[in-house]
Amino acid sequence: MSWRVFLQGLQCFADVIFCKGKIHALMYNGSLRVIDIQPDNPHVEDLAPPYPVLRGGSPPYIVESSNGLLMVERQNKISRSNDPIKEFVNKTLQYCI
Repeated sequence: MSWRVFLQGLQCFADVIFCKGKIHALMYNGSLRVIDIQPDNPHVEDLAPPYPVLRGGSPPYIVESSNGLLMVERQNKISRSNDPIKEFVNKTLQYCI
């Protein structure tokens, strides 16, 4: 067994998941890359173009559901707290799936 480089240069992944024998890498801009790691024919494919991400949201992440993959992003509201122990409160306003 030897190491193999699939993606060269700076790659900014928001999330990575292994599903159906392939690595799915979600980029911070919302695009999705699939890395097929089969020994006889490894390759990288851009599966989905960049998706408009929410402003003020958390980085997008991938979840597996019903034998498929979903991209999830939370829109947050951060506000000051009245509690001296917790300086800020992070409240989820909505989920985008």
